[in-house]
Amino acid sequence: MSRWVLALLVTSCTRPAPPPAPAAKPPPLFTIRDDAFGPLSAKTPATLAALRRVFAGYDVVPVNDEGVEYRVSKAGAKLFEVIPDDTGAILNIHVVTPEVEIAGHAWRVGAPFRDVDTNTTCECWGDQTVCFKAGDHVAVALSKICREGTLTSMRARRALVGLPIRVAIWSPRPLAPGGYGEPAPAAEAP
Repeated sequence: MSRWVLALLVTSCTRPAPPPAPAAKPPPLFTIRDDAFGPLSAKTPATLAALRRVFAGYDVVPVNDEGVEYRVSKAGAKLFEVIPDDTGAILNIHVVTPEVEIAGHAWRVGAPFRDVDTNTTCECWGDQTVCFKAGDHVAVALSKICREGTLTSMRARRALVGLPIRVAIWSPRPLAPGGYGEPAPAAEAP
């Protein structure tokens, strides 16, 4: 048998190596859902002791920024801040890392904003441009300084498309225009 025939038999009997498996996507650090932010729910107190217990292994420190907030970090990297309301409950959480996933949305910190048609409200929270759908529990702050009254038209909101998401915001209470995640004011009696 010639070497050529032997080489043909050997190469035709071997299988090519399988392609390498795609790199496994690391699991999210936490997931935001309407009813929870990772291990936190509406019933979790926004106190230093409670947050340190829930986030054992993370650095949880109080920060005074126009009131006490709790910054949660890991290995020196800031992940999010828990903002309490006046009663000590969670008002909202501001996420600054792309490692947190948002269920039901393609939003991630650092990703471009695309959902202007499904968000019914874009407004100024301080100097932040914040967009959300009324009644949802998740909002995003965009990399654009906000000036009061500039986001009421669809044209103004469409101008936000493509801006990077700077912060993802979770509120245990449904969001409403002008509400910052706060409960809606009670109607006055006639």
